Amino acid sequence: MRVPALLLVVFVDLLLSVHKYMFIIPYLVRKAEMNFDNLCSFMFLKCSSFNSFWETVSPKDKDFDFTKFQKKELKFAFKPADLIIANQTCYADWFWIRKQYCPVFTKAVIIEKDNKRKVGFKPLSIIEFYTHAFGIKFPQILKEDTGDVFYSVEDLMTSQKFLCNNAKRPVCIFPELTKTNGLGILNIEADIVSMIVEAAKNKEIKITAIRFDHKFKHFSSFNSYDEVGLSLLRGQICQFTNKYVI
Repeated sequence: MRVPALLLVVFVDLLLSVHKYMFIIPYLVRKAEMNFDNLCSFMFLKCSSFNSFWETVSPKDKDFDFTKFQKKELKFAFKPADLIIANQTCYADWFWIRKQYCPVFTKAVIIEKDNKRKVGFKPLSIIEFYTHAFGIKFPQILKEDTGDVFYSVEDLMTSQKFLCNNAKRPVCIFPELTKTNGLGILNIEADIVSMIVEAAKNKEIKITAIRFDHKFKHFSSFNSYDEVGLSLLRGQICQFTNKYVI
């Protein structure tokens, strides 16, 4: 019964992603977008057994309290963010971020020209959101700049002001550029580090870093042969609960 429910959620999500522009006024479009994304993401997580979340604070955070952490009383306090930096272990990471922040998701693009290498980010459409959330995707490599690749967070945010509230739509990037098992950190491109550093210098940009620790119980957390991600989704659906630490 979960499979038809998931298909229904995806259909409704695709439908609402188009109809939100009927509100015309940028502020109302953004509000509708946030409510629609929150609802669809919440329903998808529930239908795929993600019903056990522990949202906590990093030990390096100023609000960290060791005693509360040991008692599992230390809760994640949601704060608005303009730039979300996170790792990705499975599709649940994408849907949780979408539920909380309703950001612009991006994919990495590498421009290789004249023996020079440059890394930027490109916004994802709603269809690309699903393919990247479920599948294993690696950076797209191009020989020429197509004009829709951005090399700074400010430019990326400004490009999303069409029918949005004065470009206040947050941006989400995954510095490791692909999925991992969550146990280590992949090499991060120098251009991406520079983008984050430049964004941090801007006092108007609020940055939030998120780490996902998924407790995989009955199947492998990473399978390079499952590029589409259907096997992983089937494994999630078959479980009654999936523990998740954020």
